[in-house]
Amino acid sequence: MRSNPNTAVRLLDLPKGCSGRVVRLAGDNSFQNRLREMGIVESAQISVLNVNGSVHCQVKDSRFGLSRAAAEEVFVELG
Repeated sequence: MRSNPNTAVRLLDLPKGCSGRVVRLAGDNSFQNRLREMGIVESAQISVLNVNGSVHCQVKDSRFGLSRAAAEEVFVELG
């Protein structure tokens, strides 16, 4: 069964400790490609570690920070 990206929330809106599955990347092609190079791909499980000036995330064994603007362009389905 395929998920509905219209029910997704922005990564920026997830509180600390929550995780979800990436269902859509927004922004221009070069931005989307950069996210994919970091491992943020459609169907990847992503966890929010902390939110302050930036959003600290984990995908598999990689941890990194995204700007708030970048985190607004990543849409996830909770779970």
